[in-house]
Amino acid sequence: MATFKGMYLKFFNRIPDWDTIPTWDEIKGVWFSWKQGTKSFLNAKTVVAAICKRLPNVDELQKRIDKIRATQTIFGERQKITLENYLAWHACQTREIPTLKYPYDPESRAKWLWCSAMCLCYGLRPSEVAAILNLDKPFQCDDGTVYPLTDKRLNPKGLIAIGEYTHFGVSTKTGIRPIAPIPDYQLIDDKLQLRDKVYQLDYEPQPGTELSSIATGFVNSFSSAMERANCPVSQLYAFRHLYNYLCELHGISQENRARRMGHTKAANDIYKTRQGFTENLAIVENSGKPQPLPYDIAIAKLQELGVDTELPDVKLILRVIYRID
Repeated sequence: MATFKGMYLKFFNRIPDWDTIPTWDEIKGVWFSWKQGTKSFLNAKTVVAAICKRLPNVDELQKRIDKIRATQTIFGERQKITLENYLAWHACQTREIPTLKYPYDPESRAKWLWCSAMCLCYGLRPSEVAAILNLDKPFQCDDGTVYPLTDKRLNPKGLIAIGEYTHFGVSTKTGIRPIAPIPDYQLIDDKLQLRDKVYQLDYEPQPGTELSSIATGFVNSFSSAMERANCPVSQLYAFRHLYNYLCELHGISQENRARRMGHTKAANDIYKTRQGFTENLAIVENSGKPQPLPYDIAIAKLQELGVDTELPDVKLILRVIYRID
């Protein structure tokens, strides 16, 4: 119902008479009430196509739809943040927590800082932080187990599983999916301490609040907390975009990034529009660097060179390089 109202009803409300079959001119007139090139115009194309599929002359109408360019070419302000700036801001805000005056402020500040760090380290949409299934207990399904995020021994890579719904009942729209964190996660986690204390981000809306409004309310609470903490960016998706950039910088394929982030490769293409010359230069330069060998292949190569991989010092070096307990 929330999806229908958010995407379809605002289109239908612009059609003057619901009791008659709309003509192409009426449909096109409503469609072009949004500016061509905007995201709203692109979204309206989906509604137009859905309506035309139910009309007798669907084939003719589809040809007309295909002739109209609906690609998004107009974008709003595209905020971005670097990892260095984020870590500096996070450290500053963390140091301030003991000085906050009101009793609930320290816990609230810590909770929302943790939420922002999870969005960055896992590329989450803001509300998806409230849909993590393995924060402090394992998530089990028919195909296997994802151990708690807090268990650094059983879950050394910091994997998480996102559920179909948040704790307050809003659909994530991507189903259950596993996510690996950004590269160099363990080094960054030492600074963010994501796994030392986790938060069950519940949200208590007013009784009778629609699901779409609940999701908006949660995001608004997150945004307000970031504003109070003087966050360098006001667009929460900037954290998610940084995740995508850092993964690309370290050679993770677009298909893999899209799978982690719960969207299509086409949607991932749009994320590149936030990357400026500096980011693209870093990706290009990094693409020519030799990538580390997988552990098993590295062992075989060393043995081919006559290195005794059973020596304590060699094992120690390998444990450090591959972060093996």
